[in-house]
Amino acid sequence: MCLTLLCLFLLTAGGTASLVRVYGVPGGRVTLPCNMSMGQLDRGHRSKYPAGSVSWRSNNKPVVRMNRNGMLFRSRGVSSQASVYPSLFELGDFSLHLENVGKQDSGRYQALAQYGDSKQECIVQLRIIHVTQSPLGVLPENSSVTLTCSGESSHPLRWLHGGNPVLPSNRFLKSQNTLTIQGLTQADRGKWSCELDGAKASVQLTVLGISGPAFLSLYRAVGAQAELPCTLNETPKEGLLSVQWHHNSMLLDQKTQGLTINPVNSEDAGIYRCDITYKGHVMRRHIQLKVIQVYPSGPSLVKEGSALQLLCNVSGSDNEETYVWTGPDPAGGRRYKQHGAVLNLPAVQTGDMGVWNCSVYGKQGLVGQLQYILYVHAAQVSVFAAFSSWPVYVTFLLIILLVLGLISAISWHNRRRRLLHLLARTTIDVPSGSSLKKVEV
Repeated sequence: MCLTLLCLFLLTAGGTASLVRVYGVPGGRVTLPCNMSMGQLDRGHRSKYPAGSVSWRSNNKPVVRMNRNGMLFRSRGVSSQASVYPSLFELGDFSLHLENVGKQDSGRYQALAQYGDSKQECIVQLRIIHVTQSPLGVLPENSSVTLTCSGESSHPLRWLHGGNPVLPSNRFLKSQNTLTIQGLTQADRGKWSCELDGAKASVQLTVLGISGPAFLSLYRAVGAQAELPCTLNETPKEGLLSVQWHHNSMLLDQKTQGLTINPVNSEDAGIYRCDITYKGHVMRRHIQLKVIQVYPSGPSLVKEGSALQLLCNVSGSDNEETYVWTGPDPAGGRRYKQHGAVLNLPAVQTGDMGVWNCSVYGKQGLVGQLQYILYVHAAQVSVFAAFSSWPVYVTFLLIILLVLGLISAISWHNRRRRLLHLLARTTIDVPSGSSLKKVEV
C-alpha cells in the first residue's frame, strides 16, 4: 500500500525529493525539514479542497500522520516525541519535530506531504552524533584519553574545549573522527565537544590530580605545627590509591594524603615528596618546609647591662628572605624596630624584657613569624654606687661628722659624771682607839 501511494505521488505533479542530512545530539531537539515552494502553495490554495496532510515514516516504519481533517496519528514507539504543526501547513511547512532524541532515532525519514492538489516528497537522513571517551571514568594526571565523535559528514568536524577550537599539537593528535589527548593536566578538565554541520556533542572530562601547585613552599616556626597537604581534587569511586611520603629521599612511614609534623624542629626542614598512584599512574607533589629559628648568643635570662645578639635563621632557605625585628610593646612610645636577620643589643636594659618578634618576608610578602621571650635580671646597686654624686656625698659626710660629734659629746659627758660621782662617795675610815681622825676626802 505504501509503495503504491509513493508511486502515485511521484507520478502526479509535485516536488522532487532531494536528500537532506540533519545532525542531532542525544537528549536534544531536531527538526526534519519538509517545505513546499510558493508555486506549489498557490496551486494548493486554488484547488477544490485547500487542506494539508502529511505522513512521516522512518526506516519504512510509520512515525506520525496528519489527515486533512486534522486528526493526528502516532506510532506507539514514538509517543509524544514526534509532532507536526498543522498551523504551518498553509505556509508550506510540513516539518517533523523530534524531542529528546537518542541514538535509536537515527536513520532515513520520508515524508509525503499534500496541500490541495500540490504534493511534495521529502527525504531526510538523521544522524545522532555523540562523543565517547576511552578509557572511561576519572582520568589521572599524566595519562592519555581518546575522544571519538560518532557522526559522519562530507564536511570536516571541529573539536572544541570550553568553546575554543583545539589546534593540533604534540599533546592533541587528530585522526579522522578521533582526538587523542596525551599527558593530561588539570587544564584539560571540562567540556570537550565535536561540532559537525552545526550540531555539537559534548563529553565532560574529569582529571584526577593533587590540588594546588606541583611545588609548594611552607614556612613554620620551631615548636609550631606543620600541615603538609597532598589532597586529590576528586575522590575516585573505583580503583585503589596508594600514598607514599619521602623526606630528603628517605621513605617515611606515612600512608595518608596529609602529613602532620608537631612540633616542628630544625631537623624537619627539607624537601618532602608525596606520591599518589592510581591505575598505574603516579601523581607527585614536592613541598619544601623551611623552619624559622632564633639563635641567641647567650641564655634567655640576661643580666642587665650585658650584650646580647639574636640571629633569626631559616633552615633550608635560599637566602631570598628579608627579616624585621620588633621589640616589646612599651608602656608609652614607639616599639623598637630593626631590619636584618641579626638583632644587636649592646647593653640590655630592663625595658628590653618581653617578647621580640622576628618577621620573615618572601617574594609573596609575610611568610612567617617567630617570638623570642627575653628575660632581664636587674643588676644590684652597691652602697657606694648610691653616693656617686657629690651632693649626696657631702650630705652623707656631714651626717657622719654629726653622728661622730654627738657620740663624742655623749661619751665626754658620761665620763665627767662618773668622775664626780666617785669623788663624792670616796671616804677614809680611822679606828676608834687611834689618834687618827676620820678624814673625808
